[in-house]
Amino acid sequence: MSNSIRETEEKARYVQRSVVKTEKNMHELRACLQGYTRNQERLRRKSLKLSTILKGYSECEDKNLKAVMAQLAAKLADLQQFRDMADVRIDCLSTEPLKIYNMICSQLKGQIRLREAAIEKEQRKQTQLDRVMIKESANRTKVSQSQLELAGATNDVQLATAALLADIRRFEETKRTDLRSVLGEFLFTEISYHAKAIELLSEAHNIIHETDLTEDLEDMTFVWANTPMTPTTPRSALSSAVPSYM
Repeated sequence: MSNSIRETEEKARYVQRSVVKTEKNMHELRACLQGYTRNQERLRRKSLKLSTILKGYSECEDKNLKAVMAQLAAKLADLQQFRDMADVRIDCLSTEPLKIYNMICSQLKGQIRLREAAIEKEQRKQTQLDRVMIKESANRTKVSQSQLELAGATNDVQLATAALLADIRRFEETKRTDLRSVLGEFLFTEISYHAKAIELLSEAHNIIHETDLTEDLEDMTFVWANTPMTPTTPRSALSSAVPSYM
């Protein structure tokens, strides 16, 4: 086997390995991103439940504590709206674009099979020519016909190889561009969400620590001090219940 043929076959094997690995890796990456957004959705529902509980709890408390818990509930609810938008963005810009690689890799594998079929045809034509040269070397017409068929088969292999190598180069360039876009959008979305999360959670933290909750106790003490204690049992009933020792 000549060096050029050996080099061509090495390239063809590289193409096959690259397509198979890319198909597998893109499928796993897409499945992982889908799982990521599903997990975020579960966390979002838990956070919304916490927001609802805090809102309900606030209805049972006094003025300042009520306001704090209601505001915390609102901040958590607002944050989950941003989480929902982030998940939708990840689905649209990071997860879905990977779906097309199933079709792209299938097409490339089809081209690989076409090239392999062309190689098998070339080998058959070579065997046929060898047989003619051994058995019917004097039949110039048949020899010429076999040589032409072999040349045509060889040309088909060369064309299929050139097309495949050109396609795999475009494939690798597109793959790198797509991965940069997909992962870049994912990271940008997460950065944006977490920046908003820090903003809202910081505001919630400040609300907790800057609101004077002791005012509720002072109001409560004032109310108690100015509200007469009303006995629930009549004095006459209490008197009759006390035993007499006289």
